[in-house]
Amino acid sequence: MYDVAMIRRKAFRFRIEPTGEQRRALAQFAGARRWVWNHALAENKRRLEAGERTASYGEMCRWITAWRHDETTPWLADIHVHPLQQGVKDLHRAFKDYFRKAGDAAKKAFPRFKKKGDGDGFRYPMSVKAELSPDGWGRVWLPKVGWLRFRASRPIAGTIAQATVVREGEHWFVSIQTEQEVVAPAPSDLPAVGLDLGVARFATLSDGTPVEPVHAFARARRRVARAQRALARKQKGSKNRAKQRRRLGKLRRRERRVRQDFLHKASTTIARRFGTVVMEDLAVKQMSASAAGTVEAPGTNVKAKAGLNRAILDQGWHQFKVLLDYKLAERGGMLVLVNPSFTSQRCAACGHTEAGNRKSQAVFVCRSCGHTEHADLNAARNILAIGQGGSVTAGHAVQACGGIGREPPDEAGTHREAG
Repeated sequence: MYDVAMIRRKAFRFRIEPTGEQRRALAQFAGARRWVWNHALAENKRRLEAGERTASYGEMCRWITAWRHDETTPWLADIHVHPLQQGVKDLHRAFKDYFRKAGDAAKKAFPRFKKKGDGDGFRYPMSVKAELSPDGWGRVWLPKVGWLRFRASRPIAGTIAQATVVREGEHWFVSIQTEQEVVAPAPSDLPAVGLDLGVARFATLSDGTPVEPVHAFARARRRVARAQRALARKQKGSKNRAKQRRRLGKLRRRERRVRQDFLHKASTTIARRFGTVVMEDLAVKQMSASAAGTVEAPGTNVKAKAGLNRAILDQGWHQFKVLLDYKLAERGGMLVLVNPSFTSQRCAACGHTEAGNRKSQAVFVCRSCGHTEHADLNAARNILAIGQGGSVTAGHAVQACGGIGREPPDEAGTHREAG
């Protein structure tokens, strides 16, 4: 009997409806978290410039205690300490990601100072409660803020582990992360499929099923460009400029929601149909790098490459991979990532590999056996064969969602229980 215990972490996101007083409190919490981040970052930069090491998480927490008792910043004492500590915890992780070895996929840029409106939000790691009422509304308790109402669009399953509050435009949202011990699903007996990601087609499955792209950015590009031109004409610091910035932000958020909705629906459909999905382990960051070059060595075809970069980033391949990973894991399935080398040049019928086999973006004609097929379908069949140990390189399985995302407890998903 397959009865391995697993801890499933899942996030439930709702738009909250705060009162005027609560809205001011949320803004104060977000501002205090931003202030602590900026001052801790400034002190760490000073240390680095002096040839010293950055402060540890524990040391930065002691800074928070000192600031809360400082006569110049008494207002920090009115803010719950946990969101402030979580802010410096994020900063500590940002430094760890920055100091990783060159070439490490997790290596990130140097932490930046935050300004008002730049990702306003904060996180509670504990002491959070939530209640649902029969009338479709719910309440969430945040220490030193109180009970906040939200529209309960779905029930909350599991024990609450933490809550993250963020502001997007004029609205506030809460993401309630829960933990629930579940029995690991039995391995899926659904068939395996190869999946080739692209731009003209978002994805092509090895059984011949195409997934057409949504092109969220391309659809919104004209309106965004018009809004950006209008913003450029507004006088800096004026109320009209602030209004135009909100209009532009609203367009950007709508674009993001359209893309996210499409990725959720596509990943759910595939996870329900197949038990194992094999796809390429694409290095999106390198694929979408600028071709501009430098003054001494300028790049070529810069405009065309910029258009390709926009199209690649518009697809949301990485987010799709993360969504597909955890949805397969919840159903006992598996995501297998393979080396993308030569998948579009190799003939799925005879195995002959040559760059000339790909006649165009859509047409594949093997120069050895004459096999003709849609190029994306041919690549998807190759990807499936590689994932099953066919040739070129073996794939590696990514199971139980933690294999792709950030380390817990900052991300929802399904995780095998220790011990």
